[in-house]
Amino acid sequence: MKHGNVKPESAIETLEKMFNVFAFIEEYKSVYDDKSKRSKVRDDAIKLGEMTNVARTKKEYNANEKGIEHLITELQKLMDREDAELSQEETDNLDKASEIKGQLTVLKRRRSRLASQLNAVKANMSGGLVPVEEDLSELSEFFS
Repeated sequence: MKHGNVKPESAIETLEKMFNVFAFIEEYKSVYDDKSKRSKVRDDAIKLGEMTNVARTKKEYNANEKGIEHLITELQKLMDREDAELSQEETDNLDKASEIKGQLTVLKRRRSRLASQLNAVKANMSGGLVPVEEDLSELSEFFS
């Protein structure tokens, strides 16, 4: 019940002060106010996402478990997709590398063959033999 502009809480507090019992209650009131402030700060932190709320019921616990399972599944899917992309990229790189090695082998063989032909031509020229057009046709193909 409210009398005028005075709140019931403040009226009771005034009576307690008049009968000298407020000192005992004031200690309890300060502890209550302190806990209320802490509770409000904690609730605000949870709302802002700064702090997580611990599951207090079995229903909340089960919901958290399902959320964890879902996140683990999502993580596994992401890891599998990333592995597939990496393995495809590695396979492509290995294919390119083997193709380049094959081309390099062919070019080395051709170079060796042409070097031996060149040596044969040099030996013939130093021996007084003149190379004919058939002997030099492969060399001209390579340099053209």
